[in-house]
Amino acid sequence: MEEDIRYLNLLAVFHIIVAGIVGLLSCLPLINLFIGVPMLEDVPYALSQGEFFSQSILAPLMFILLPSGMAVIGWMLAVAIALNGYYLKNRKWLKYCMVISGIETIFMPFGTTLGVFTIILLTKPNIKNLFDKENSL
Repeated sequence: MEEDIRYLNLLAVFHIIVAGIVGLLSCLPLINLFIGVPMLEDVPYALSQGEFFSQSILAPLMFILLPSGMAVIGWMLAVAIALNGYYLKNRKWLKYCMVISGIETIFMPFGTTLGVFTIILLTKPNIKNLFDKENSL
């Protein structure tokens, strides 16, 4: 019983670390954002010429919208992984922890290893009982 709690606490710490790594790596697409912003100076001229789907309009939008979306999605996943660590520590929301651990396996190599170990640990009956016991109070 004490060993299972220690494993859950250790996994919670590792989830927080992986969430930080994912959050930092999610900032990398913002480099393209800084490339796309100066490209916006050609957009008013292209719009005044009636070129709505020209390269001078679509290129800046791709360099701004795609990296921004990728960064926001990465930050949302980092928050979800950090919440997973919090819920593991407090032994709440077993299904949420299992789903996020499955999604976490996308991030190789750290997320894959951590997600697989978390899923293996959460499928043990005594761990499920810990989550049920804590949630029934």
